Amino acid sequence: MRRVTLCTWHTKCLVAVLLMLTPAVSWGGTQWLIYPVNISRVYDGDTLYINLPGLPAVFGEDLGIRLSGVDTPELRSRCKPEAAKSRERLYGQYVRDKLSEKIMEAQSIRIFNVSRGSFFRVVADVEVDGVLINQWLLDNHYAYATINGKTNADYWCDSANY
Repeated sequence: MRRVTLCTWHTKCLVAVLLMLTPAVSWGGTQWLIYPVNISRVYDGDTLYINLPGLPAVFGEDLGIRLSGVDTPELRSRCKPEAAKSRERLYGQYVRDKLSEKIMEAQSIRIFNVSRGSFFRVVADVEVDGVLINQWLLDNHYAYATINGKTNADYWCDSANY
């Protein structure tokens, strides 16, 4: 008899509830496509929170989405010295505000390639008005690419990377 871990059990329950309760989630081969989406807030340059209409609040309200494949400056910088910490935080606020402007003015938002990342976070690609936000962040030097979900925690501490 196969044992189901708590993490697997939660994932299966969430998928089952989403499929039963709303047409807001559809299965398309190997990727999830989530619609309609209401953005509740942008936390930082690579994390936003969404509401999925028609779902119970526990599943569909204020669901955090981490943008896949990108890393932006942290609002809670751990850089040393203090000047580097302040610089990262300031640039983090700037990137957050740019992302917020782009997303909050959107006519259409599509979330796809949804998966679970570290700390059981939801990781996904986000498309706004036909523009892949993950790539938009990279193209505008608001983010750097991560490799296999791995980040270089000190990347933003170096002033040469801005």
